[in-house]
Amino acid sequence: MSPIPSLLDLAVVALCSTTSLWLYYRRPQISRRAYFVENIVTHARLLPVESQHAFTYPAIALLLSVNDLESGKLNTGLSWLFGYGGGPRLLSLRPQPYLTPDDDLSILEKLDHLLQKRGYPGAVENVWMLTMPRILGFEGTNPLTVYWCYKPDGEPWLTVLEIHNTFGETHVHVLQAGKNEDQCIPNGFDNSWTFRREFHVSPFNDRLGHYVVSTIDPFSSTSFKEPRVAVRVHQHAEPTSDDVIGPLKLTALLRSKRTIPLTASNIITILARYPLALFLTLARVLYHAWILHYVKRLDVFARPEPLPASSYWIGKSGKVSLAGGTKWLPAGAIETYARRKVESFLSRRAQELQTKVILVGPDSRQPPTVYETTSDPRNFTILLASPSAEHALLVGCDAEGLFVPSSRELFLRVFSPSHSPSVSLSRNQTRRIRNFPPSLTKIPIPSSHFLGVDGDSWTVWAILLVLDVLDGLEKRVFQLARARMVLGTEPWRKWERAAAIHEGNFGSVRREIVDQVI
Repeated sequence: MSPIPSLLDLAVVALCSTTSLWLYYRRPQISRRAYFVENIVTHARLLPVESQHAFTYPAIALLLSVNDLESGKLNTGLSWLFGYGGGPRLLSLRPQPYLTPDDDLSILEKLDHLLQKRGYPGAVENVWMLTMPRILGFEGTNPLTVYWCYKPDGEPWLTVLEIHNTFGETHVHVLQAGKNEDQCIPNGFDNSWTFRREFHVSPFNDRLGHYVVSTIDPFSSTSFKEPRVAVRVHQHAEPTSDDVIGPLKLTALLRSKRTIPLTASNIITILARYPLALFLTLARVLYHAWILHYVKRLDVFARPEPLPASSYWIGKSGKVSLAGGTKWLPAGAIETYARRKVESFLSRRAQELQTKVILVGPDSRQPPTVYETTSDPRNFTILLASPSAEHALLVGCDAEGLFVPSSRELFLRVFSPSHSPSVSLSRNQTRRIRNFPPSLTKIPIPSSHFLGVDGDSWTVWAILLVLDVLDGLEKRVFQLARARMVLGTEPWRKWERAAAIHEGNFGSVRREIVDQVI
């Protein structure tokens, strides 16, 4: 006969059962809204044939729900191991590096504003993001961030590619599922789009040609327990015949090898397995750039001015650019000074001419009255450094493509000097034409500058001197490093390019300009 349990026995059983239930419901939950992705990244350059080069390396990234990220649901280890925003964390994401320079907005707010401008309101209800995190506050080079936007029923809607280059510039492509897609989608991919290149990523490529981008939806396959990632970019050269796209020049593939949930233990495991992965991106970029330049003998293209994200940017070909530039190099001290002087001058000229003058920024929807600036602050420096409005138009518009006037006649009228000419040139005007090709000195030059800035005589003289020194220093650095630029694209030869255009001999000194790529 079995003994009857005592009250103590029953109490012990009840305590153990209660403790077990409490521990079960307090167990760490595995989030299915955030994952570590172990990727394999492959790059292969196919053209020119004598410069073929390829490499493959591992990389880690995060695939996560941006909505849950910003609500704090993905914070791990009391936010010490992973969290959103600033603060001391092992791994983190913050909104500042992404999309636009609006530091006071979250990632979702930035994405929502950007997509609304592109005609996609209400597209951020369910957004997933593939990106590289910060580690101990260090933010490495992040070449590509991908956003997948889903409709309320879970159907894939938009794929947003955010591309960063090493100059600190950002470009965004918004691609819609089922719209402008390629007729033949490559095997193993869900979507594929072909579009013109608009962004300067590699110094060994011009900005001509096309991209063919193929992607998979991370959650499209029901045969895999965890999501998977694949993004393939084929870069095609500019077609030489009537073909839609040219020959394949470069291919890049990012594909996931393993995907695991973002948990405290997995954070420690992944960082132990790849302790330096997040620090090596820039080092790898520089290493392979050295190989391409000094071993494979590829020349360097100068960084072209970024194309503005404005529906009113029209090149001389008459084509409208719908480029996706969202972040550009910040203006330096000289550019800021030059802009202030240009704005002050235009304010005075608007009153004199009884007209309205508007400076249109790179992401404005308002058509220009006089000219539209690009995202490059150098256009204001060009105005300050040019001895006349005609010189500024020749180098800033025709040679460098830094701005496009709505009317050349109106531009010359607005920027014409408002003072009587004299026989001798001012000290600063003499400084401006010191290194001019002879043909440019035949264009009429007013005695003092058309912006009326020569009242700050020594300040402007010092700025002009610094600009000359920087051009010479840049040229000398390239010579000492035995680095080679594509003939005609050297930044210090802008006035030679302007002179060649003025003389009608542009073939001798060439540079990629805006209307060649839009």
